[in-house]
Amino acid sequence: MEINILGISGSPRHANTERLVEESLKAAGELNGVKTKLISLADYDLQPCDGCGLCRGDVKGSTEDVVCYNHQDADPIIKEIMKADGLIIGSPVYTWNVSARLKCLLEKCAPLCPYPMTEISYRLRNKVLGAIAVAGGIWEGQEVVTQTLWRWGLSLGMIIAGATSTEYLPTSCLVAGMASGAFSPSVSAFDSVSRDVNPVLGRAQMTSTRNLGRNVATISRIVKYGLKGLEDSGEKIPGIATYRRSMEKPAPGSYLERMVKEGKITLVEPKA
Repeated sequence: MEINILGISGSPRHANTERLVEESLKAAGELNGVKTKLISLADYDLQPCDGCGLCRGDVKGSTEDVVCYNHQDADPIIKEIMKADGLIIGSPVYTWNVSARLKCLLEKCAPLCPYPMTEISYRLRNKVLGAIAVAGGIWEGQEVVTQTLWRWGLSLGMIIAGATSTEYLPTSCLVAGMASGAFSPSVSAFDSVSRDVNPVLGRAQMTSTRNLGRNVATISRIVKYGLKGLEDSGEKIPGIATYRRSMEKPAPGSYLERMVKEGKITLVEPKA
């Protein structure tokens, strides 16, 4: 059974974050049956969500073909995310959080959560997520970036993977891939996490990302094979049931209207 792991570099540059995500994917790809793919947001000019609401199921509703009706600039990436079994997302620390470019992508994944009530809601359920954070110094927001990505994933029903050691120490972090340019000859250098330039501390930071990649791939395999085993044994997997009743009057042709017509959702009058 093939396992697909998607890596996303949330940096606007082809630099340290992208390199660490690549290292993580390389380790993941060493496992049998695991295929990897890298997407760098440096290649995309993403616009922020402007809250038009068209992705919501009571207005129109995102579909397999169209996720964002306004821009669609992130649609190709989100479609790759939905196909993947596991995700590894990396971001530099910008103002103590993820990059603006990555934030645009995370915002446009809103139709994947239960509230918008679309045909792709909860599509990331039981997929595995690992986080990578890169800062110029020590304790300069890596934990905040990691927790931002974790909260995003948990809200979509994902499983969080850590960077538990799968190779010998040293490793800079056991819960995520974290890196600091403070250990490097130049904070802004492309090779600031290079094992060749920095054979000890650089190696520790690379070890964390490799551990993360292996764990994301391993847990993804466990989940996919386990779900297949349950299915083959005839065991029913609890389905997603987010709404049985709604007070929203659906727009003509919307996802909610379709669910009402099919008898899956009942419209109720709001109480005064």
